[in-house]
Parts: sequence; C-alpha cells; structure tokens
Amino acid sequence: MYLEVVPGCLVLESGTGSGSLTTSFARAVAPTGHVYTFDFHEQRVASAREDFERTGISTLITVGVRNIQGEGFPDQFFGLADSVFLDLPQPWLAISSARNMLKQDGTLCSFSPCIEQVQRSCEILRSDFTGNILETSCPILFKQFFLKHHELCL
Repeated sequence: MYLEVVPGCLVLESGTGSGSLTTSFARAVAPTGHVYTFDFHEQRVASAREDFERTGISTLITVGVRNIQGEGFPDQFFGLADSVFLDLPQPWLAISSARNMLKQDGTLCSFSPCIEQVQRSCEILRSDFTGNILETSCPILFKQFFLKHHELCL
C-alpha cells in the first residue's frame, strides 16, 4: 500500500526469505508487472522458487542468488524500478545501489526491526538519497511478564 505497487510496476526486493512478501508484491503487479527478488542464501532461493512455481505465480517473479549488501542490485535495472524493498541486516550498505535502480519518482522502503539499523540507514539516506523515502513507525505491543519464586522441596 505505502509503496504504491500496482499492476505494471517493476519491484526490486532484497531479502527474499520465505517469499511471503514477494508473493504479495507479485499479486499487486499482476498481470503486466514483475518482481525481481534476491537473497544470498541459495537454499532459500531454491525453496522460494519452488513455492512460486507451485502456486502459479512464477511468471511474475524472478529469483536470484545475490548478496545485495556487497554487490548491489544488477546494473540492468538502473533507473527502471518503481519500488525497491530492502529486508537486510545492514540495509545502509544497499542504499546507494537502490537509489540508482529507482525511477525518478520511485520509492525506497527498508524493513529494519532494530533501532540501530534505522539510525545507520537514516544517516546514509540524509547524505546520499534524494528520492521518495517511505518512513513508517509501527506501534510496539508490550506485554508485562510476572515471575514467581517457588521453593522446591528436595
């Protein structure tokens, strides 16, 4: 929704994982768009590829083995992506490459569950990014746990 992924879009994703989000992207870009997703882990890529084929959406998705943090996105996508989604341990290492892949009005989104990831990425974004930045804060649910002390009789 926030990435404005609609039919016909070209989406780049890094951090395929289980392929759950990739599947959602594919459904959003169908029938004329395409999702290119990358993961450094060969087994995850193979598993995701099998799932996409089994569910009938493999024509909308290309899965590749690539370390986006180290290598960046393939140059063939330079200036073509409507959206880039990063789900990486060190997303700041991929921001420069992501910027180069985006169309002028493209949007970058990074999923970072740790505040240190967010801070480091924001530093890079402030100094090295001029496109649309999707910034969202998510409410965190806190649950209080109570510990009870019990004596064991031995």
